[in-house]
Amino acid sequence: HDGLSVGIVCLATVSGKVHICLDLDGVEAQWLPSRRAAFRRRFDEEEAVSELLLVETLTTPETTNSWPTFTPTTTSRYGFFLSSNAGIFNISLESWIAPLEDELISPSDSGAAFRLDVLFDVEKSTIDHILKRTADAGNAPACVSIVDSDLGHFVLTATSSQPQAVILDLPIDRSLYASFAPDEAPLALPAPDVRQPYQPSEAFFAASALPGFLDTAVQRNTQLRKADLKTQVRFSPATLELLTDAHRLLSTETSRLGAAAADLFRRCERMRAELSEQIRQVDEISKRAEAVTGDDDDGQDADEPRLVGKEKIDERMEKARNRSKELAQRVEAMRRRMAKELGGKELSIKEEAWAAEVTALSTSLGEAEPSDPTAEEPTTAGDDLMSRLQAVGELQRALVARAKEAAEQQKALTPSTPTHDETTESQGLSASVSRIPADFRKQKIAQVMQLLQRETALVDAVADRLSKLQGLGNPFSSL
Repeated sequence: HDGLSVGIVCLATVSGKVHICLDLDGVEAQWLPSRRAAFRRRFDEEEAVSELLLVETLTTPETTNSWPTFTPTTTSRYGFFLSSNAGIFNISLESWIAPLEDELISPSDSGAAFRLDVLFDVEKSTIDHILKRTADAGNAPACVSIVDSDLGHFVLTATSSQPQAVILDLPIDRSLYASFAPDEAPLALPAPDVRQPYQPSEAFFAASALPGFLDTAVQRNTQLRKADLKTQVRFSPATLELLTDAHRLLSTETSRLGAAAADLFRRCERMRAELSEQIRQVDEISKRAEAVTGDDDDGQDADEPRLVGKEKIDERMEKARNRSKELAQRVEAMRRRMAKELGGKELSIKEEAWAAEVTALSTSLGEAEPSDPTAEEPTTAGDDLMSRLQAVGELQRALVARAKEAAEQQKALTPSTPTHDETTESQGLSASVSRIPADFRKQKIAQVMQLLQRETALVDAVADRLSKLQGLGNPFSSL
């Protein structure tokens, strides 16, 4: 199991402190001494006592009448339960175990003290109070950790002679669903390896040690002269020794030169293979480009004009458009046939006229292209509709202005607070107004208001209809 390479010792006290220590020395094997030696050593020598390194101290409520007890958990190697009078605590050391192990196995010791201080300041052990006990609970028995497929992580204990249990969530094992996770490998083609530029080997430039060796051999052997090296070889023990040493020296130098030359040859072969692959890929791309532009046509049909370049691409695009139109017509025909076979009925004359009107309106507003560019009827109908809409808007504005003028005149003819000095003039005006019958005046005002309401309703209906058809409610909201 992956974990810490040193031992961990935990100590709990009745004051509620939990000390977490590291045992750096561990357990060492020793030979058992004889009885006499053990008796003498007991009085003469003092046994070496190993020290523990205090890492962290956790604080829990103080316990009374009983000592706290530890219970290992079955779901974590570095987790345990602490039972006391205050309840059960779940303590986990997982947060700093892996970083501490990485620091311990690191070959570099420089700055280790600083990194460890930062580690223990940032990473803390977690403690959760999963079960609480009352103050008069008495003795605090230990708990039992059970992992069952039906119960889950089941923690069982007792309080005041009554059983108590806590169900915890099981930790998720990543290996269970790792096979269902998407592949993290990139889908794109791998990038070429970045190689360092070639540096010639030093063996190509190193001077041979053979001349120096010959000079040393001549100086060392008094029977050998330098002139003898250029004459015919004479068989003697000194000559054999000289040839053996020279062969040993030359074999070492030629081996280095051979290795350097082999490396250069392999690099050249790899470069040649990569260049051949690139040429093949470029040739394949050029053939595909020629197939698209029509340059690969050998001109077997001499009667037909040869299309290349842009003309060839335009021809293919036109064929694709025609093909898409044919498919759309076939889909429409199939839809009509399926509607007829499934009990549907064809469009009536009014429905077809309504569809034609919607198409013409969409074309006139620029939201759709006309199906027949040579047809002028939709444009005329659209212009007529726009002119009618503008006329309705102008009529509405004119009627609103006239209604405002009539309201102002009516307000001027009926002042709210007449004075004593103006009594005579107001009586004259009342006499002139009284010449017009009141019923006739009310009827005319009612007619004007009715016309205004009708025109307003008409404009709102047209604008609402256009907005429902093509979503153009905003341009006509000002009308």
